[in-house]
Amino acid sequence: MQWCQGMASSHGNWHVYIAMESFEETFEAFVAGERSYNVWISYPNPLIHEQMLQLRVNLCENNQQWFFRLRQQYDREEILLLAEGMRHAEMFIDIGSNIGIYALTIAQAFPDKRVVAFEPLLGNYESLRANIARNRAGNCVVQQRAISTAGRSVRFYINPIHDGGGSLIPPKKYKTGDVEIDVDEYRQKHPSFDPWIEVETAPLNEAVLGKSIVKIDVEGAELDVLRSGYDVLKRGLVELMIVEVMQDTVDDVVELMDEVGFDSFLMPEYAHISKGVRLPWFVRNIVCVRKNSGLEASIWQRRKESAG
Repeated sequence: MQWCQGMASSHGNWHVYIAMESFEETFEAFVAGERSYNVWISYPNPLIHEQMLQLRVNLCENNQQWFFRLRQQYDREEILLLAEGMRHAEMFIDIGSNIGIYALTIAQAFPDKRVVAFEPLLGNYESLRANIARNRAGNCVVQQRAISTAGRSVRFYINPIHDGGGSLIPPKKYKTGDVEIDVDEYRQKHPSFDPWIEVETAPLNEAVLGKSIVKIDVEGAELDVLRSGYDVLKRGLVELMIVEVMQDTVDDVVELMDEVGFDSFLMPEYAHISKGVRLPWFVRNIVCVRKNSGLEASIWQRRKESAG
């Protein structure tokens, strides 16, 4: 997303969209219309440097180009924090796993812990399965489902300009970075585009089978995910979560987290936040940690070090 943001600030939203389409067209011609150019990358696991993590990334997808560039630096602070929480957890649950960067980094570093990844999009799901097999991560399983309160199959809305992305929330605009395209305008210009797929769902209450650490990246549906886990959150089975929030959702997420016994901090500064916070950008990761826990004390120390 940072790549798109930087381009947008230089050239404007529509020009960025055109540039992205041009880039895709170049690759599409190269791979005879398959809209995929998969390569394997390898880099040291940021949690256990003597082990190499291998990932299959599709360079025709803009978010995976970002994985390709950053490798072990991608969300490094978030991953280090999750690893601290995993020392006392039984499970890691990765909701919106994409191709499995979080899930596989944790699975490789904690081979005695169970990792469950949820990814509803078929292309991402297939890459994630390939990545699990390539890394021989026998402790990592993937489910092609979304986490939700729905209790049934639902529509998952595809974001055509954020490749590999989508949400359970019906969009008014398609976004990637600073780029925004009106949904109706896009669909008129691309009549063959299928705007949604049907996906199976499960509640977070059923996914948490023991003391767990959770990561949530669901493009605006984070409140529904958290509500689906209200019981396990209230019971104390989850101590730490990394949640991607948007300006439209952050207040409700922070309020719900407070209700179930969590404090929330803005990444990467570890700034303590409450209802009414303004995000520096329209989307940001926050860390939610159980109040008065050892992990919260660690986060306050990180905050102090960051400010100093």
